[in-house]
Amino acid sequence: MDKAQELEIAVAELNAENSDAENELLLDITGVVSNKEWQE
Repeated sequence: MDKAQELEIAVAELNAENSDAENELLLDITGVVSNKEWQE
């Protein structure tokens, strides 16, 4: 399993617990983290 899949699963688990507004922030943050990891 690669990091992108791990992030998707982590976000999916968080989605079950958080409100939509919090989900949007989490997706933005994980997107930025993913982009930084790909660039390195």
